[in-house]
Amino acid sequence: MRRVPTYAALVAACMIVTAGCSGNATNNSGTGGSGSDNNAVLTPKPSGDVDKVVWNLPYGEPSSVDWTKAYSYSENTVGANLCEGLYRLTPDFKVVPALAESTSNPDPTTYVYKIRQGVTFWDGSPLTADDVVYSLNRHLDPAVSSLWGTYYDKVESIAKTAPDQVTVKLKEPDVMFDRWLATPAGTIGRADFIKAAGEKFGTADGGLMCTGPFKLQSWVGGKSITMTRNDAYWDQAHRAKAKTFEFSFVVDEAAATNALQAGEIDGTYDVPLSGLPQLRTGGAGSLWYGKTQATLSLLPTEKKSPLQDPKIRQALRLAIDYKGIVQQIYKGTASPLRAYVGPGTWGYAPDVYTAAYKALTEPHTDLDAARKLVQDAGAPKDEIVIAAVSDFPLYAQLATVVQDAGKKIGLNVRLQGFPTSTYTTFFFEKDARNQVDAFFTTNYTDIPEPLQMYRGFRPGDFYNYDGYDNPEVTKKLDEALRTTDDTARARLVTEAQARITTDSAVLPIVEPANRLFMSKRITGAPASFVYLYYPWAADVGAR
Repeated sequence: MRRVPTYAALVAACMIVTAGCSGNATNNSGTGGSGSDNNAVLTPKPSGDVDKVVWNLPYGEPSSVDWTKAYSYSENTVGANLCEGLYRLTPDFKVVPALAESTSNPDPTTYVYKIRQGVTFWDGSPLTADDVVYSLNRHLDPAVSSLWGTYYDKVESIAKTAPDQVTVKLKEPDVMFDRWLATPAGTIGRADFIKAAGEKFGTADGGLMCTGPFKLQSWVGGKSITMTRNDAYWDQAHRAKAKTFEFSFVVDEAAATNALQAGEIDGTYDVPLSGLPQLRTGGAGSLWYGKTQATLSLLPTEKKSPLQDPKIRQALRLAIDYKGIVQQIYKGTASPLRAYVGPGTWGYAPDVYTAAYKALTEPHTDLDAARKLVQDAGAPKDEIVIAAVSDFPLYAQLATVVQDAGKKIGLNVRLQGFPTSTYTTFFFEKDARNQVDAFFTTNYTDIPEPLQMYRGFRPGDFYNYDGYDNPEVTKKLDEALRTTDDTARARLVTEAQARITTDSAVLPIVEPANRLFMSKRITGAPASFVYLYYPWAADVGAR
């Protein structure tokens, strides 16, 4: 799973939305949307091409678009339109062939990929099996230090086994590995170009050489990244409709809102929450609330505190004002969560996941029950330190709500502010986490698989930040990782989910909707939370 302290920070996990969505998105520009009730996937198709589109990256300039270093919003929002992998994730969250024309799985630990012929890089050179082998092996190279390397932990070898064939051997079965190749973990670049660029590959100075629907034209540091249409793109059914696509880096919410209203910026994902009232009524364009794969939760740490007691966690969860968070902070564009993993992640066996989710207690506020749990736990007086991101309003607001909830039930909750640069270290360094008892995160999967989130609750897992250890849960999760049958795997995952939720190993809060804005002159961007791995900009054209 991917865990992010803001919708922009570098993280260490992942998560994805349901494959069961269909139909066109509903324009909710006048009302609040809901992350789990709105099945928005597609917006109206363009009427034709457009000369230029200006799109904003609300979390600023990418550090690199080298996919081995692209593990956050800005990097992947751009990179998904330039480089592509063996598979493609679609707007309705299906995994389909891309640079791999077909795949065979002769045994549980072997995947054989037939490389699509006739594909060329932007410079006209052909895509080869050697490029595929080199690109995939970068995730195993310690010198590269790929942020996607953890998804290769079961890989034994990657080799060219025919002129148009690459074979991956695993050390043991891993049902998730193959589908991860629809993310940057499976992205392919031209081998000799990558070698020549060295450490500058993927930067403004080093450039890229890929096969996607857009070419990287220019990168002006601190100002913009510009792509131009790749007219020789192999998938002409997905030919880009914009001749030029420019990304701006406006991070100030007020400035971004004003630029959208004035038509200086044509569109953005993750529309500023503070700007929703203006953009809903301003007439500059349309707002869309689509299906999401993201969830927001409060994660306890391994630090000794009252939060180590499940009763205190359960009490705090019962004291949270979910309605206030949804209406006041998210402006009606989120839904309270019953579990750590929300409905947006159910990419298979929807009946199993739906039934299991409905069986869980609906989030609600019950201060009397919460106070009783605190008394049953001995009414601890030790303080509970919750981290707040000092330079990110959303998390500061959420922290205040949780602090207020704690005080109402007799808990000594203190907020401690950290800049984003420090906050991100909580995801990687135990010493940093020792400063706090809990911190907020927005999580999302990379593939339509709830197991990608729940696997982090096994003892010793990198993402098991509070040391949760339940042998029954561990057994079910380990078995799920070896189970290829979707229905059987879903049952195992939901059984583990029920116990994790009962134990309050994590405090799930809301599932935010995917917020999209497009100006009056463009349309076509998918409304679902797919833009990190799908070449979405190719769909944008004239309204």
